[in-house]
Order: sequence, then C-alpha cells, then structure tokens
Amino acid sequence: MCSRRGAPERELVDVNELIGEMIALLRSEASRFSISIRGDLGNDLPKVMADRVQLQQVLMNLMLNGIEAMKDVGIGGELTIKSHLDDNRQLLISVGDTGVGLEPEKAKQMFNAFFSTKPLGTGMGPAD
Repeated sequence: MCSRRGAPERELVDVNELIGEMIALLRSEASRFSISIRGDLGNDLPKVMADRVQLQQVLMNLMLNGIEAMKDVGIGGELTIKSHLDDNRQLLISVGDTGVGLEPEKAKQMFNAFFSTKPLGTGMGPAD
C-alpha cells in the first residue's frame, strides 16, 4: 500500500474484503489505545470497479484519523466501518468513531482546501 503515481489501475473490488483487510491491518494500532474496531458490513454487495490501492489508502487514512481522534479521550473508543446499499442501490461506506468530534466552526471548514485541525497538518487530504 505505498503511494504511487500514474493512471489508476481499475479492477473489480470486493469492498467488504478490502474493509476486512484494513481492519486486520489496523487492529493492533487501535488496541494500543484500547480502541475496538467493528465492521458492520452489508450482505451480497456487488463488486465495484475501482483502484484497489487508492481505496485502501483512503480507508486507512480515515481509520487512522478515527483512531487518532479517540486515543487521548481516556476511555476505550469504538471505530465502526459500515458498508451497505442505499435505496438507489449505490454502495456506501462510512467510517465513524466515538471521539469528541469537531467544533461547529471547524466542521464548516472541513472541505475547504488546505484546512486542517492538526497543528502541523497541511490540509492535503483525509489523513490530515
């Protein structure tokens, strides 16, 4: 899962399998901070045409952000990754945590370019 340049390599991806891989990869990091990871995965989801490595990177960044948001809370938290089909049969994936959340003023800026809540963050992507 290293960063690479060039055209995306699209293939049929089993999203639940990929989520399972990311959970297995990050479980020890989460347990260092008494954080549990729970997958709430939909049944019989279709495979999607996507760049597997890019999806892995996005999921890893979101999951690590969730772990970081909870690691200093003082009590064990829970990171939840969900997958399901919505009413329009679109595949949805969500990553949620039980951290303290964002202040309303920062939440309004969340999708602004170069915005970061981290002291040394660059605002260059979901890992920031």
